Amino acid sequence: MKRVITIIIILIILVAGIYGYVYYRLNRNQTDLQVIPTTANNFPSSVIPNSASSSTDFPVSPSTQPGQTNQINTANTTVNTTDKLAKITAGPIAGASLVTIVNKKIASSTVWYAEKETGNLFSFNPASGELTPVSNTTIPYVSEAYFGKFGNDPRIILRYTKDSKVENFLAKLVNQSYATGTSPSSIKQLGGLILNPSLNQIAISPNKDRYFSLIATTLGSASFINDFSGVKQDQLAYVSAHPRWNISWPAENIVVFQSAPLANSPGMIFFYNPTTKSFQKKLSGLNGLTALVSPDGQKILYGYNDNNQNLILKLKYLNKALDTQIGVVTLPEKCVWSTNSASIFCAVPNKLSPDSYPDNWYMGLTSFTDGFWQINATTGETKMVFNPENMGSSQKIDGTNLFLTAKEDKLFFTNKKDGSLWMLNLTDNI
Repeated sequence: MKRVITIIIILIILVAGIYGYVYYRLNRNQTDLQVIPTTANNFPSSVIPNSASSSTDFPVSPSTQPGQTNQINTANTTVNTTDKLAKITAGPIAGASLVTIVNKKIASSTVWYAEKETGNLFSFNPASGELTPVSNTTIPYVSEAYFGKFGNDPRIILRYTKDSKVENFLAKLVNQSYATGTSPSSIKQLGGLILNPSLNQIAISPNKDRYFSLIATTLGSASFINDFSGVKQDQLAYVSAHPRWNISWPAENIVVFQSAPLANSPGMIFFYNPTTKSFQKKLSGLNGLTALVSPDGQKILYGYNDNNQNLILKLKYLNKALDTQIGVVTLPEKCVWSTNSASIFCAVPNKLSPDSYPDNWYMGLTSFTDGFWQINATTGETKMVFNPENMGSSQKIDGTNLFLTAKEDKLFFTNKKDGSLWMLNLTDNI
């Protein structure tokens, strides 16, 4: 009994310390905080605010830009969309996403990406192959770009390095100022606000109208949920005694917490429900554990290392309490689910030797040469979609950050070898 009391006291002190540290770092006046003890599934207690974020859009002006505008080539270029495999960018990108804009009740979707070197935004039309510049605000050394929306307006979070420090910039597109007699351009500037620089993990909601973020502290980690209005930031959602998590947001009521994967250390995967503020442990005890959760929240594609450092890929059916080993082997980070959760498309290494997965792949010590496969999530059946090696191509692909068009007839991915953006046609008649 004394031991139980001692453990409870330690947990209370730990959570209080984490909250105090987070409060100090954020320098915010949080109100109506409620401490909810949660000991189920070995997850620590949470601190949850009751106040909601304002829906008023944030003001922007050229003075809030993180960089200067630059002259870029405004001439549109095109990519041959009849090719089975097409390279979209020559240089590395910081991130890409399908962006849908509704104009007069007509929705159009294009692929937006941010250049890593300049932070300039571009739009690529998968149907016509047209490549169009969107913004010309120069932000050097952009490492990551996340795409969301506020209403019908695109929003972008750019992570970049400035004076040896990481900045997080929440941006919107604003019109440029022109001298009298000059012609306006369709190219916009980026304006917005600087977010908390301590944010080190960001996940966009399935509807792209909110983002979940996380900071690591010396005592653990704290997570937040915000919309893209930019009015009220750092709305505290949860505090954890674990400092290192990878987060993703595959379904509206599921934010996935994955412990940082290590080849020789067992990992954990939890589901967090933003509505009920509850956690559920779904997987644990497997070395090098990483996972990709389906949009319906009912299936988990997960990979891990066995005792001989062989990579294993399995599909877990949560509604059936069933696990099935997949006939191809790859990292879940090299896959994407179809919208209806019926199929999975993966970049699969043509050759795979025992290694410290996923550590060496993350660090660039191991690189793959991939083909592309489709997995039937109901039957587990696999089929080859396309393999550049079989077509005599000299181009080597190590695919990651996969996503599909709305019709799911084209697959986009980043080639980890050089950071470039590519498109793969999935239709059989090409």
